[in-house]
Amino acid sequence: MTFLAPLAGIVAGTLGVLGVLVSYFLKLRRRPVRIASTLLWEQVVQDLQVNAPFRMLRASLLLLLQLLVVACIALALARPAIEGDGPSADRVILIVDTSASMSATDGGGGRSRFDVARDRAIERIRKLPRTSRVMVIASAGSAQTVTGFTRDHGAARAALNALEPTDQPGDLTGAMRVVSAFTRASGEGESAELPALYIYTDGADAPLGGLGVPVPADRVRLERVGPEPGAGVDNAGIGAIAARRDFDDPSVVRLFARIVSARAEPSDVSVRLLLDGRSVQAKTVRVPGRSEDGTTGEAPVTFEVRDSDGALALLSIAGEDTLASDNEAGLVLAAPSGARIVVVQPAGTVSDGEEALLDALYAAEPSSVDRLTPGVFEERAQNRGYFAGVDLVVTDGVFPDVEVPVPTITLGRPGEPETVGQRVAYWSRSHPVMRYLSLGDVIASAPADFRLVERDDARTEELASGSSSTLIGAIERAGVRRLVVSFRVGDSNWARDGSFPVFFANAIDWLTLASARDNATSSTTARAATLFDDTLVGGTEVMLEGPDGSSRTGTSESSGRVTFGVLPRAGLYAADLPSGQRTLAVNLVDARESGLRTSDTVLVPSAFNPERAGQTASGTVEVWRWFVLGAFALLAIEWGLYAWKMRL
Repeated sequence: MTFLAPLAGIVAGTLGVLGVLVSYFLKLRRRPVRIASTLLWEQVVQDLQVNAPFRMLRASLLLLLQLLVVACIALALARPAIEGDGPSADRVILIVDTSASMSATDGGGGRSRFDVARDRAIERIRKLPRTSRVMVIASAGSAQTVTGFTRDHGAARAALNALEPTDQPGDLTGAMRVVSAFTRASGEGESAELPALYIYTDGADAPLGGLGVPVPADRVRLERVGPEPGAGVDNAGIGAIAARRDFDDPSVVRLFARIVSARAEPSDVSVRLLLDGRSVQAKTVRVPGRSEDGTTGEAPVTFEVRDSDGALALLSIAGEDTLASDNEAGLVLAAPSGARIVVVQPAGTVSDGEEALLDALYAAEPSSVDRLTPGVFEERAQNRGYFAGVDLVVTDGVFPDVEVPVPTITLGRPGEPETVGQRVAYWSRSHPVMRYLSLGDVIASAPADFRLVERDDARTEELASGSSSTLIGAIERAGVRRLVVSFRVGDSNWARDGSFPVFFANAIDWLTLASARDNATSSTTARAATLFDDTLVGGTEVMLEGPDGSSRTGTSESSGRVTFGVLPRAGLYAADLPSGQRTLAVNLVDARESGLRTSDTVLVPSAFNPERAGQTASGTVEVWRWFVLGAFALLAIEWGLYAWKMRL
């Protein structure tokens, strides 16, 4: 027998016993009454002696019964439970947790939690009657029906033996939805009896909520694997990882990671950074221990490296612990690439101002510059997929009648220009676009009458102004940034100023977010993995090989994107592309899985028994009700005995 709430029982028992004993020690105050004889009152005299303070208690059946009543109530509050053989039914559903935490090697005897869970599920099938139909469901990030209801127990055991754990975060929600679909009695010949449900898990993703699962709680048994809840776990892992190139110097890469620890005490964790397999840096991080409520301790770590050509960055935690899959996390650092720019200019001979604009754009080292006339641009813009290959659109004195869903730079404004030129009187030196600029000598001879207006659906900012109007403004709406210059380059002396190419270099970076676009790429075991390659055409099949020798195929879209679905294992994957082999890093990075918490309860809402919704299913049967009934029975006996002794 075990007690699920021993502290409550101890407190209640201590207070109850003290209360009973104190009541026997209290000296009763009685009113003196004259009587003819004390012959019939000897028992009363004995009671007075018992109630005298600081006297030894005499043996009393009433006291014994009262103490037994207190003991029964205290035991009931401690929630006594006994191990049961579990619910039985004609149909039995076995849910086996295959999430990342189940690979922890603290299942007992050096075995993993998953191995223990699988063996218990196989043993459960062996104990079932031959007529029972059994279903096996594997649960990780999603649910997988391993076998449907079958009386072939040998096939079910074979399917369990072939089952493998994953590195995905656990979520029993999907498995319970499958249970809900299979347990509704429907169809001819389908048994109306509700199935028995066995859940083999460490309980790390309990509780469940919000599901109308048609299985009463008393037909669900949780087979918890792993150490006792609250026990210490020797594990540290990488809970998050990201990288960003420096805005001023894209060759500098900063990597950020969060180290989590499930250990009871603070510990030093050694973290190493490798670039293309070469160890370049190592740091030791002091990580706090887990909190009293089981939350993992966390500490940040930052690395700064220089990389101009792109590389595979891999963070690794030194040493061995309980879970290996969270000890490494990788990122693929792409080489800094230029923006893909489309310039829309009037047809005909290129003017000096238009030529100066093209020179400034090329000086920013873009990936490509495509010069189009308004007619050609409007024709191509009719295809929404066209802008998937465009990072920036620059319109120079023309205003195409199309919606542009990518960042833009607009030079000139429609309408009558002002007749008086304006010198730049003010510019925002703190804005990234205006960084390192000096515009005091720039004069616009015919700027448009342009003023920014505040809008609820957009964010606007004046970057430069003249004596009477805005000369350069920034607008951001629906996540798309735009720059508006109220004059054309040829209508000013700006092209001869040193700030001219600097402005466009800053503007391209700010508008296209080049520093963010060149960040490292990776995927996780919780979301679909994708790759992008400009050389891919739609319908191309791409083979992806995993670290465990598995492989899968994805088909490219017209944009060059290939989706492979959710990958179950963390590690480095290799994709064979027409342009060469590409590496895809898939990481666990899940603090909950790294915490390796265990639980003895899972909340299973019941659609058939709404009044019991919210009860917990566990691997034990609570028997506290019998102790409550025993307490009432003893109280009845005590009352009867007291009444018999007090009769005259």
